Amino acid sequence: MTDDLELSRLLTDIVSDVPGVTGVYPIGSLVQSVARGLVGGTLDERADEARVAVTRAAGGALSVAATIGVEAGHPVPDVLRAVGAAVRGVLETRDPAAPPPDIEVRASHIDTRGSGSARLP
Repeated sequence: MTDDLELSRLLTDIVSDVPGVTGVYPIGSLVQSVARGLVGGTLDERADEARVAVTRAAGGALSVAATIGVEAGHPVPDVLRAVGAAVRGVLETRDPAAPPPDIEVRASHIDTRGSGSARLP
């Protein structure tokens, strides 16, 4: 599991660096996020850096899920595809013989700050 936590941190960094991504949000409900933060804080002070969900099937295949914010002006489908490609690239580089991963990327927020759009006071 420590390997999966480290992989989640790595993938969180990779996803954060994709052009158009404004944030990576923890997977799960608000209650799960709070609980994860409380438990993670006592077990690993960097647990909040691991926001990409990584799970392993019995056969070793990985499932990866990320929820992101997208900067206005970047087409959401393009950013989602770029995130998926970045995650797939990292996983294939780490273990080329592994079964293909299942990757799910969702956009939960479009960030209009700094996009030049009008904002209400």
